[in-house]
Amino acid sequence: MSAINPMHKDTERAFALQKYLLLHSQHDALQKHITAATSTIQSPAGSTERWERHRNASISSDSSSSDNELPFSPISPTTTRVPTAFQYVHRDNRTNSLPPVADESKAGEIEDTEMKLKNVNLQIKTTLTDLLNCESVRGDKRYRMWVQTRLMDTEKELRGSRARSCERRRSGDFSE
Repeated sequence: MSAINPMHKDTERAFALQKYLLLHSQHDALQKHITAATSTIQSPAGSTERWERHRNASISSDSSSSDNELPFSPISPTTTRVPTAFQYVHRDNRTNSLPPVADESKAGEIEDTEMKLKNVNLQIKTTLTDLLNCESVRGDKRYRMWVQTRLMDTEKELRGSRARSCERRRSGDFSE
């Protein structure tokens, strides 16, 4: 059996990391779009404002947390830090449930954006799984833990998305 070229392994790892970072940027943009779309929705008794404060508080995180800055090396064997522009935002307490909506077109827009977000999350899950399967990641305990944490958070967000989707379908079935 021939030895695998080490440059190929580094290239594979770097490509998967770049793909993850791009998808993560798309994820953040979609989250911001959902937040912006829901902030224009008016509902009785100020419930939208309370919902927005809760949603914004749950999305923000402390970027100085040591969990966010695990060292890793995308290409070279020297250890580097995750660029601050791509520091991970913990998804543990995020909520994507929709507030009461008066405008059906706005609700449709939000639902479409949430579907795009779900698709991006599925791509992130695939990319992180590919990254986890890279030999150079398997051999680097800290980097492997960094990838595993993001993978678990993505899976958790996908489960929440499925639960909300089922809940919306059930509530739609009963309202007719």
